[in-house]
Order: sequence, then structure tokens, then C-alpha cells
Amino acid sequence: MLLARWVYIVIALIWFAAALFAVNWVGTNKFTEFDPKLQLSEAIMSLSFEDEFTELLPLSEINRANIGQIYHVFQGDCFCERLSESHRNSLNLWAQSNDVGYQQLDIREHPNLQQFIPSTPAVIVTNQQGDLVYFGPYSSGFGCFENSGLVDEKIDAYFAQENPSEKAYIQSEAEGCYCTVEQ
Repeated sequence: MLLARWVYIVIALIWFAAALFAVNWVGTNKFTEFDPKLQLSEAIMSLSFEDEFTELLPLSEINRANIGQIYHVFQGDCFCERLSESHRNSLNLWAQSNDVGYQQLDIREHPNLQQFIPSTPAVIVTNQQGDLVYFGPYSSGFGCFENSGLVDEKIDAYFAQENPSEKAYIQSEAEGCYCTVEQ
């Protein structure tokens, strides 16, 4: 009995140490700026940024039938993208109930977009005319957790309006779990 209790204590200590190591690893290796080289911050200074950027987005006939489109931008080998899965799924459910389309966008298949997208996971939202509504990370902080980011606030407010006229919201200043896009 006494030996069994010590085994449980040792297992609990090992689990605690492993969890502490994992949190520390994520905190030191994955907590970074969304736009560390200021490439997006510099690009948005151009008056033609929104037009140039949205022209590069793939738009299918299915997209045109919706009142907007959500693009989930990823690069495939980023740990932080796995953390954002629940947020991505939450946005997809929101999109389905609001007649907004959604699709995955592998940044490696769109090299022209790489000049504008500094990190993943990222999300781009456009309206029916293809105008930019939101561009940036899902959220800030250690994870891109659902209902915790600016994207949720911005798209809810934008698509709730009868005649939305609000300008695009581009979030370049955020810190969280992001992977830099290699160019």
C-alpha cells in the first residue's frame, strides 16, 4: 500500500513536470508577434493594399453565392495551427448559419500572398463584393481559442448590419502562438 502511494506520487510529479515543460516550451518557442518583420504593417500603408490583396484571393462561383467568405490560412507544419482548430470550427459553424462561405487556404500554394501574410494561423474575411472585412490572426495569447479574438467581434458586427459600410479591420499587432511564413 505504501509503495503504491509513492508510485502515484512519483507519477503525478512526472506528469506535473512534463506539463510544466510543455507550457514553458510553448511559451518560449511559440509566443511571438504576428508580424515580427513588420511586412504587413508596411504593406497596409499603401492606399491600394486592400485591392491588391483581395485580388490575390481565390474566388470560386460558390463564394459568389454567399454574402461573404472566410479564408483559413495555414502552412501545414505549424503547431499553433492545431491550437486554432476549435476556433476555426467555431467560425465555420458561424459561417454556415450566416450564409458566409469558408475555405482552407494553404499559403504554400499561393506564393503571391506570402508577401502580405507574415504568420499563420491567419484568417481573412471578405464580403460578397470581395472587399476585405478582416485580416489577421484568429486571436492573441497562447492559443487561438474560439470566441476570444478580434475576428469574432469584427465579423459579428459587420455582418449584423443591414448596409455594412465599416472599413476593413487589419490586425497586424498581436502576440500569440504563430508560425512565421517562410518566403
